[in-house]
Amino acid sequence: MEIIPTIAMILTESSKSPTFPGIGGLLAWWVCDRNKRNPIGGWLQYFYWNLYGGALVSLAFIAMQTNSYIPEYVGDTKVYLLFLCSVAPGVVMLFIQVVAGTFLLMVRTPEMLRLFKWLIGTSAIVGFIGIGLDTLYNPDNIPLAAIGLVADCLWLLYFFRSKRVKHVFQANDWEAAVVDIYPPKADATVG
Repeated sequence: MEIIPTIAMILTESSKSPTFPGIGGLLAWWVCDRNKRNPIGGWLQYFYWNLYGGALVSLAFIAMQTNSYIPEYVGDTKVYLLFLCSVAPGVVMLFIQVVAGTFLLMVRTPEMLRLFKWLIGTSAIVGFIGIGLDTLYNPDNIPLAAIGLVADCLWLLYFFRSKRVKHVFQANDWEAAVVDIYPPKADATVG
């Protein structure tokens, strides 16, 4: 049964892995691309796919590895504290993002978007600190943690630069903007 925790760890390292490997990634891409004309479609839908999926897989990983969070099973108190300081803030930030991201979907206001950007930025800072702590006790975690840090930085850039994000959460005019962003295809049967 050692393979299941290993797979879960690979999928959830830093709890926000930017992609799902294999079939899951293709399915996510297909679904998000098919919905690109919807307000929550395209890359924005892919972000939420990763956010909620990462939270679910993180919960499963925590449930499978509960011994990792109990000091008696770790032995060395210093290693245990470094582990907790490295992992726990990222997991907490993930669940804060899930709550805030859900509110953002419901209210779609510039103020909530601003808060959400701050949370993604804070998550990146937490990830950077976690990598620093990993250098002290578990350098093997650094490559996967770096993937999460890069993902946070890319998503933060997306939330600052995306036309969809601006139209859906700031201007609240996606229905008008979608025609310019994704012009309707000409009907091939007319003519």
